[in-house]
Amino acid sequence: MKCISPPIYKRRYPQKTVLYQVVQNTILEWSGNYSLRHDEVLPEYVEKEFKDYFKCGILAHGFARAYCSNCSEDFIVAYSCKKRGVCPSCNTKHMIFITMHLLEEVLPKLPLRQWVLSVPKWLRYHLTKDAPLASQVLRIFIDEIEKQLKKSCDRITDDAKLGAVSFIQRFGSRLNLHLHFHCVVLDGVFYSDDKGSLQFADVYNLGKEDSDQVEARVRKRVLSLFKRREILTEEQFEELKSWKGNGGFSVNADVQIEEHNRRGAERLIRYCARPAFSGEKLTLISEKAESADITRLQYDVSKPSQKTESPLTLTATELFDNLAKLIPPPHRHRHHYHGVLAPNSKQRAKVTQFANHDYRPDAAENMALQDNLKIEAAASKLILKPQAKTSSKTWARLIAKVYEVDPLKCEGCGAQMKLIAFIKDAISITKILTHLGEEIEAPKMQRARPPPEEVQVENEIDGYHEPEYEYDQTVSW
Repeated sequence: MKCISPPIYKRRYPQKTVLYQVVQNTILEWSGNYSLRHDEVLPEYVEKEFKDYFKCGILAHGFARAYCSNCSEDFIVAYSCKKRGVCPSCNTKHMIFITMHLLEEVLPKLPLRQWVLSVPKWLRYHLTKDAPLASQVLRIFIDEIEKQLKKSCDRITDDAKLGAVSFIQRFGSRLNLHLHFHCVVLDGVFYSDDKGSLQFADVYNLGKEDSDQVEARVRKRVLSLFKRREILTEEQFEELKSWKGNGGFSVNADVQIEEHNRRGAERLIRYCARPAFSGEKLTLISEKAESADITRLQYDVSKPSQKTESPLTLTATELFDNLAKLIPPPHRHRHHYHGVLAPNSKQRAKVTQFANHDYRPDAAENMALQDNLKIEAAASKLILKPQAKTSSKTWARLIAKVYEVDPLKCEGCGAQMKLIAFIKDAISITKILTHLGEEIEAPKMQRARPPPEEVQVENEIDGYHEPEYEYDQTVSW
């Protein structure tokens, strides 16, 4: 019988990926010509996003050292950029982190439902440019969902509230700018009974008619909001109201997850928190890379649950233009909490204490009392222990979740390793990498080409002359 050895963590080499090589060869040329193509200055946070991604995973910019105290084995791990728009690795780890946080620390084992809202293209442009306006539309959507859930529940009080986590996605499947809202909502409402205990009431018979009613009310309130903000004129407002059907608005609530289906809940949250771009779907179909307009790329946009779509063919310039629009501006949250899960809600602690457990409101006071007794017992011992850093644990858990392998498991003896040092000094980095035989020089971006010189051509009066070069018309077409 053949013995299968357990998987071992191997560090990634971002410089070997297609995206990294395209950024290395053409990003300076793209950023230098951006204002000429778009009549506006490239946002500073977008430029910094690409530059930080170029350093992500490169040992020459610093690394952490993991050490096994059992057999003295060690290995090094390069730093991550931890950015939000370009880096596929950091975006994937952020998606996993949000999923783990919601399932293990926020959401109890209750049924979930996904509510999705998209608005007409006419209004979508303003939402991408105006964050407060997008927040107002989201509040309208959450408010209408709560009203519909109350209508679908029996024996509830007037102070009933929902519990929800919303995600504002800025992208479509073809790397296009498409702002819409995904909301993971506990499929019911919370209310206080006669004893003051926080109860949960499930919805019943929630179907297409309910989502249609939410859609109609959201459409009416959002159009009125745009009119009050003087974004729409009276003529535009009446025209949008007169559109037949849903008028470009779409509300979907078909996806429902049962309370004990945590794998389904994990898949749903991952889908809502997924990044806009996947580096694995990008392939290079042209070997030339002297110019951003010559480099040809192909991006796979097909989904496993749908029919295969034709891939997206684009140049490096078009790829960077699309990604620049999808990078979220700084200091904006990518997910929000609502109802009893809101940060300022008095009921949040009562709900989140049952995270990843069955919701039993009758046991809430007992659990809180046990927690207080544990805290008092620990304080009475007067033993002060230094708090261990959680960064290594979090990093290891994320890697284990993504690649299904423990990165801190020693390859030699199988014991658990620890991160013992974070190397940032240039001299130390050079010495260690030289000793290990690793590359000590960081990759450098290719300089942007200067603009072509203008050549004065004399007019030919005698007739047409053949050019001295062959012109490839497929480049223009």
